[in-house]
Amino acid sequence: MDRTKEEEPLFNIDLVRKNAGGNDKLISEFLKLFITSSESILEETKAAINKGNFPEVARQMHKIGPGLNYLNIHHLSKRVKDLEQVAKNGGTAPLINKIFEEIEPVLRSCIEQLRAMA
Repeated sequence: MDRTKEEEPLFNIDLVRKNAGGNDKLISEFLKLFITSSESILEETKAAINKGNFPEVARQMHKIGPGLNYLNIHHLSKRVKDLEQVAKNGGTAPLINKIFEEIEPVLRSCIEQLRAMA
């Protein structure tokens, strides 16, 4: 039976596992930290968008980028970088909102999958 995209993990923790030396407690701590910070970043970004504070949107997207790369969430990394650049360079509210609306549900799905592992 073919696996659909929805069944496939949205991330890969091999780098985390390697850098943690296979230490499950350390892996779990990292995942919990990523989950907590990601949820906070999503909320801060949403609030900044609602206030029209686009430099803050760029700052929040910049904060989440390294964690996405560390977990091999490359499909989101590009859109996060796009949002950071658009928000930093005077993008319009509709465009910033559109990109965020693409990022948020995928990141929330990642968070839920990671929560099951942490």
